[in-house]
Amino acid sequence: MQGLVNSLEKSRELRDIKKEEINKFLSSIVSSEQTLKDFYSNHEEVIKRLGQISSLDSEQKEEKLKIYVQLKELSVRKKALQEMNEKLFKKSSEILDSIVQAIEKGEKEHKISESSPSASSGGGAQEHNKKLKVKKLRKH
Repeated sequence: MQGLVNSLEKSRELRDIKKEEINKFLSSIVSSEQTLKDFYSNHEEVIKRLGQISSLDSEQKEEKLKIYVQLKELSVRKKALQEMNEKLFKKSSEILDSIVQAIEKGEKEHKISESSPSASSGGGAQEHNKKLKVKKLRKH
C-alpha cells in the first residue's frame, strides 16, 4: 500500500510540475503576444505609410509602363512615316525625271521639226515656253 501512496504522491508532483511548466509556457505566450501588440501599436503608422508608399510605387510603375508603350508606338509610327516619306520622295523624283525626259524628248523632236524646211516660223514662242517649264521643273 505504501508503494501505491508513493506512486500517487509522485504522480501528483509530476502533475504539479507539468502544470507549472504549462503555466510558464502560457505566460510566455501571453507576454510575447503583448510584446507583438505593443510593437504593432508603436509601428502602426510606419506600416500604414509603407502601404501607401507601396501603392504609390505600383501606380508609378504602371504609369511608366503605359508611357513606355506609348513611346514604342510613336517610334513605330515615326519609322513608318519616314519610310512612307522616303518612298513618296523617290516616286516623286522618278515621276519628275520622266516628265523632264518627256519634255526634253519633245524639245529634240521640235528642234528637228524646226530645222526641216516645212517648219513654220511661229514655233519659236512655244519652244521658249517649254524651255521655261523645264527650267522650273528642274529647280523643284
